[in-house]
Amino acid sequence: MICYVRRMTPKEFFENTLPSLFKGVAGGQPELQQITGEMEIVLPEGGTWTLALDKGNLITKEAAATNPIVSFTLSRRDWDRLMQGGSFMPIGAAPGGGANPFKMSPARFEKVKMLKGELVFHITEPGGEAQDTVIRFNPKQGTGPRTELEMNSGDLKDLSEGKANPQQLFMQGKMRIKGDMAFAMQIGSLAMMA
Repeated sequence: MICYVRRMTPKEFFENTLPSLFKGVAGGQPELQQITGEMEIVLPEGGTWTLALDKGNLITKEAAATNPIVSFTLSRRDWDRLMQGGSFMPIGAAPGGGANPFKMSPARFEKVKMLKGELVFHITEPGGEAQDTVIRFNPKQGTGPRTELEMNSGDLKDLSEGKANPQQLFMQGKMRIKGDMAFAMQIGSLAMMA
Protein backbone atom coordinates (compact mmCIF):
# COMPACT_ATOMS: atom_id res chain seq x y z
CA MET A 1 0.00 0.00 0.00
CA ILE A 2 1.30 3.44 -0.85
CA CYS A 3 0.01 5.99 1.61
CA TYR A 4 -0.80 9.53 0.67
CA VAL A 5 -1.11 12.00 3.48
CA ARG A 6 -2.09 15.64 3.62
CA ARG A 7 0.71 18.07 2.94
CA MET A 8 2.75 18.34 6.10
CA THR A 9 6.16 19.41 7.22
CA PRO A 10 8.96 16.87 7.44
CA LYS A 11 8.91 17.34 11.23
CA GLU A 12 5.20 16.41 11.43
CA PHE A 13 5.69 13.45 9.13
CA PHE A 14 8.77 11.96 10.78
CA GLU A 15 7.79 12.63 14.39
CA ASN A 16 4.07 11.76 14.22
CA THR A 17 2.81 10.16 11.02
CA LEU A 18 5.63 7.77 10.13
CA PRO A 19 5.83 6.07 13.54
CA SER A 20 2.06 5.45 13.40
CA LEU A 21 2.27 4.06 9.86
CA PHE A 22 5.16 1.85 10.92
CA LYS A 23 3.25 0.42 13.89
CA GLY A 24 0.35 -0.39 11.57
CA VAL A 25 2.43 -2.50 9.21
CA ALA A 26 5.12 -3.82 11.57
CA GLY A 27 2.80 -5.66 13.98
CA GLY A 28 2.68 -8.79 11.84
CA GLN A 29 6.44 -8.94 11.31
CA PRO A 30 8.10 -10.49 14.38
CA GLU A 31 11.35 -10.79 12.36
CA LEU A 32 11.80 -7.02 12.79
CA GLN A 33 12.88 -7.81 16.37
CA GLN A 34 16.12 -9.21 14.90
CA ILE A 35 17.09 -6.06 12.97
CA THR A 36 18.99 -3.00 14.16
CA GLY A 37 20.13 -0.28 11.80
CA GLU A 38 19.80 3.33 10.68
CA MET A 39 18.44 5.00 7.57
CA GLU A 40 18.95 8.67 6.77
CA ILE A 41 16.65 10.96 4.78
CA VAL A 42 18.14 14.26 3.64
CA LEU A 43 15.78 17.06 2.64
CA PRO A 44 18.02 20.00 1.73
CA GLU A 45 15.25 22.43 2.70
CA GLY A 46 13.66 20.28 5.41
CA GLY A 47 16.44 18.88 7.56
CA THR A 48 18.24 15.58 7.87
CA TRP A 49 16.33 12.78 9.56
CA THR A 50 17.47 9.49 11.04
CA LEU A 51 15.14 6.52 11.18
CA ALA A 52 16.53 3.82 13.45
CA LEU A 53 15.10 0.33 13.75
CA ASP A 54 15.84 -1.21 17.12
CA LYS A 55 14.23 -4.47 18.31
CA GLY A 56 11.07 -3.85 16.32
CA ASN A 57 10.73 -0.17 17.25
CA LEU A 58 11.13 2.75 14.88
CA ILE A 59 12.91 5.73 16.41
CA THR A 60 13.00 8.99 14.44
CA LYS A 61 15.07 12.07 15.14
CA GLU A 62 16.10 15.22 13.33
CA ALA A 63 19.82 14.61 13.01
CA ALA A 64 22.31 12.97 10.68
CA ALA A 65 22.64 9.22 11.12
CA THR A 66 25.82 7.92 12.73
CA ASN A 67 26.21 4.97 10.36
CA PRO A 68 23.28 4.79 7.92
CA ILE A 69 22.80 1.67 5.89
CA VAL A 70 20.78 3.68 3.37
CA SER A 71 20.60 7.44 2.79
CA PHE A 72 17.91 9.10 0.64
CA THR A 73 18.11 12.66 -0.72
CA LEU A 74 14.96 14.45 -1.91
CA SER A 75 14.52 18.06 -3.00
CA ARG A 76 11.94 20.16 -1.16
CA ARG A 77 9.86 20.31 -4.36
CA ASP A 78 9.83 16.53 -4.59
CA TRP A 79 9.01 16.24 -0.88
CA ASP A 80 6.03 18.58 -1.34
CA ARG A 81 4.83 16.62 -4.38
CA LEU A 82 5.17 13.37 -2.45
CA MET A 83 3.08 14.75 0.43
CA GLN A 84 0.43 15.95 -2.03
CA GLY A 85 0.18 12.49 -3.60
CA GLY A 86 1.65 13.71 -6.87
CA SER A 87 4.59 11.34 -7.02
CA PHE A 88 5.89 8.02 -5.77
CA MET A 89 8.99 7.25 -3.80
CA PRO A 90 10.94 4.49 -5.49
CA ILE A 91 10.45 2.40 -2.36
CA GLY A 92 6.72 1.91 -2.04
CA ALA A 93 5.05 -0.69 0.11
CA ALA A 94 3.94 -3.57 -2.06
CA PRO A 95 0.99 -5.78 -1.14
CA GLY A 96 1.49 -7.91 -4.24
CA GLY A 97 5.29 -7.94 -4.31
CA GLY A 98 7.97 -5.46 -5.23
CA ALA A 99 10.04 -3.26 -2.97
CA ASN A 100 8.57 -2.69 0.46
CA PRO A 101 10.52 -0.54 2.93
CA PHE A 102 8.53 -1.84 5.91
CA LYS A 103 9.02 -5.51 4.98
CA MET A 104 12.58 -5.97 6.09
CA SER A 105 13.39 -9.60 6.69
CA PRO A 106 16.75 -10.46 8.27
CA ALA A 107 17.88 -11.86 4.89
CA ARG A 108 16.93 -8.65 3.05
CA PHE A 109 18.60 -6.57 5.75
CA GLU A 110 21.85 -8.54 5.43
CA LYS A 111 21.79 -8.03 1.66
CA VAL A 112 21.29 -4.25 2.07
CA LYS A 113 24.23 -4.17 4.50
CA MET A 114 26.45 -5.66 1.76
CA LEU A 115 25.56 -3.04 -0.88
CA LYS A 116 27.77 -0.02 -1.44
CA GLY A 117 27.07 2.61 -4.07
CA GLU A 118 24.63 5.19 -5.32
CA LEU A 119 21.35 4.75 -7.15
CA VAL A 120 19.65 7.73 -8.79
CA PHE A 121 16.00 7.43 -9.81
CA HIS A 122 14.88 9.83 -12.56
CA ILE A 123 11.09 9.60 -12.51
CA THR A 124 8.99 11.37 -15.14
CA GLU A 125 5.52 12.46 -14.04
CA PRO A 126 2.49 12.50 -16.40
CA GLY A 127 2.87 16.26 -16.97
CA GLY A 128 6.51 15.79 -17.99
CA GLU A 129 8.01 17.04 -14.72
CA ALA A 130 11.00 15.12 -13.42
CA GLN A 131 11.56 13.84 -9.89
CA ASP A 132 15.05 12.77 -8.86
CA THR A 133 15.70 10.68 -5.78
CA VAL A 134 19.24 9.74 -4.79
CA ILE A 135 19.72 6.59 -2.71
CA ARG A 136 23.15 5.87 -1.22
CA PHE A 137 23.88 2.45 0.21
CA ASN A 138 26.33 2.45 3.13
CA PRO A 139 27.55 5.99 2.38
CA LYS A 140 29.98 6.09 5.33
CA GLN A 141 31.99 3.33 3.64
CA GLY A 142 32.95 5.67 0.78
CA THR A 143 31.83 5.82 -2.80
CA GLY A 144 30.90 2.81 -4.85
CA PRO A 145 29.30 2.21 -8.22
CA ARG A 146 26.79 4.71 -9.54
CA THR A 147 23.69 3.61 -11.40
CA GLU A 148 20.90 5.76 -12.82
CA LEU A 149 17.41 4.42 -13.51
CA GLU A 150 14.94 6.31 -15.69
CA MET A 151 11.25 5.45 -15.82
CA ASN A 152 7.84 7.07 -15.69
CA SER A 153 5.75 7.31 -12.53
CA GLY A 154 3.10 4.88 -13.84
CA ASP A 155 5.67 2.13 -14.31
CA LEU A 156 7.18 2.91 -10.90
CA LYS A 157 3.71 2.59 -9.37
CA ASP A 158 3.28 -0.82 -11.06
CA LEU A 159 6.71 -1.86 -9.78
CA SER A 160 5.96 -0.76 -6.22
CA GLU A 161 2.59 -2.55 -6.24
CA GLY A 162 4.07 -5.79 -7.58
CA LYS A 163 2.27 -5.51 -10.96
CA ALA A 164 5.62 -5.40 -12.79
CA ASN A 165 9.16 -6.48 -12.03
CA PRO A 166 12.44 -4.72 -12.86
CA GLN A 167 13.52 -7.27 -15.49
CA GLN A 168 10.16 -7.01 -17.27
CA LEU A 169 10.30 -3.19 -17.36
CA PHE A 170 13.90 -3.24 -18.60
CA MET A 171 13.16 -5.75 -21.38
CA GLN A 172 10.16 -3.68 -22.52
CA GLY A 173 12.30 -0.52 -22.67
CA LYS A 174 10.25 1.11 -19.90
CA MET A 175 13.23 1.27 -17.53
CA ARG A 176 16.52 2.64 -18.80
CA ILE A 177 19.72 1.96 -16.90
CA LYS A 178 22.93 3.97 -17.08
CA GLY A 179 26.12 3.22 -15.22
CA ASP A 180 27.03 0.07 -13.34
CA MET A 181 24.73 -2.72 -14.57
CA ALA A 182 25.93 -5.24 -11.97
CA PHE A 183 24.97 -2.84 -9.18
CA ALA A 184 21.53 -2.37 -10.79
CA MET A 185 21.08 -6.16 -10.85
CA GLN A 186 22.00 -6.41 -7.15
CA ILE A 187 19.36 -3.82 -6.30
CA GLY A 188 16.83 -5.52 -8.57
CA SER A 189 17.33 -8.84 -6.77
CA LEU A 190 16.95 -7.03 -3.44
CA ALA A 191 13.64 -5.50 -4.58
CA MET A 192 12.29 -8.94 -5.49
CA MET A 193 13.18 -10.55 -2.16
CA ALA A 194 10.33 -11.54 0.15
